[in-house]
Amino acid sequence: MDIFLGDADGRTLCYNLKFQPAYENIPVILYSAGYVPLSTIEHSKADEFIIKPFDIKQLLGKIKKLLGMQ
Repeated sequence: MDIFLGDADGRTLCYNLKFQPAYENIPVILYSAGYVPLSTIEHSKADEFIIKPFDIKQLLGKIKKLLGMQ
């Protein structure tokens, strides 16, 4: 999920999702091209963070790790 979503902030959406029992175990990877303090990523409870532009292999590696495929 991108952090800068126009009318919303991906960190806030992630935080809200992670505190709902039905969604708390769904892995979330946040990404952004802008400067983002790592403390705000940690606060969002995101499972991973990637800086854009990113290599698709990097993204796939993080997805596989989160799904227990590595």
